[in-house]
Order: sequence, then C-alpha cells, then structure tokens
Amino acid sequence: MNQQLLDRLDVAESVFAPPPELRKIFTQATLDMHFKLQLRYRDRLSSLGTDWSLRRVALSGNFDAQQLYAHRVYWQSLRAEAYDGMLIPHELERLEHSAKKIRGSGWIWLRREDTSFLSQVAIQTAGAPPFGEHPALVIDLWEHAYLYEWQIERQTYFRQMLRHLRWDFLLAS
Repeated sequence: MNQQLLDRLDVAESVFAPPPELRKIFTQATLDMHFKLQLRYRDRLSSLGTDWSLRRVALSGNFDAQQLYAHRVYWQSLRAEAYDGMLIPHELERLEHSAKKIRGSGWIWLRREDTSFLSQVAIQTAGAPPFGEHPALVIDLWEHAYLYEWQIERQTYFRQMLRHLRWDFLLAS
C-alpha cells in the first residue's frame, strides 16, 4: 500500500475498524467482516495515486470509494445505546418502505431537510448520496451487515439500526 495514499486518506488501518463500542450491537464476526471489506476497498483505491479526496471520487462513481465513504459515514451514524421513540409512525413506515424497495444490497441515506422533514435516499448496491456537504446518517443494507446477527431478517436489523442512529447529530444540524 502506497504510504502517501494512506497519508492522503488521513487514515491508518485502525480508522477503518468499526468503533469498539459497537460490539454491543454487532458480533465480532460482523465487525471483522466490515473491517476486511473496508481494507479491500482502500487497497484497490491505491491505483488512483495520491491526488484525490475520498468524497470526490465517491461522487464520481468509483465503487470502492463509494463503499469506503458509505462505511465511514455508517460507523459515524451509529451509537451503542439505543434511542426509542425518535421517529413518528408515518416516518418509520416511509423508511421501512424505502428499505423494502432495495432488492439485494444497498444503503439508506438520511438527512434533515428542515425542522420537520426527514429526507431519504435509497441507493441500490453502491452510490454516494446527493446531499453535498449536509449532515447525513446512513444504514448499511448489504448482507454482510446483518447476516451474522439477524440472518435473513433484514427488516428486523433495519429497525434495530434506526434505534441506534445518532439522531441527536441529525436533529442538531
């Protein structure tokens, strides 16, 4: 791995590791799988050299950059302690409907549109959200995110992740 690339990414391997406090939510097998995938994405990006930003490359459509960027936001989106009652029922139904529409793998990106509206984008497979620099939360709907703990119960996983999102971050923006 090109050391200049690591410096440009502003990361060491430890940054790719999911935060340790998330062991309250995920098994070590799930955390290890995410870590290995993120290292693979990073290593494949080394062919780009050192003059790039992760976000810019992700927005340009590079799969590895999109996945790496989305995972970094995913870990920042979650907290170990669950919130209850953060979503009103119709918002929950809308989010669950979007998650169900994703066949196979994807991401649900969320951001606050204004004081009363939650904007969401469901992205099949890979992709960066069209949110610019606005604060966003994301839920990983790729199989590696839920198979160890929830097996095929993706909807149960999705509801659990909604409870562990950093809603305070989103609502404070």
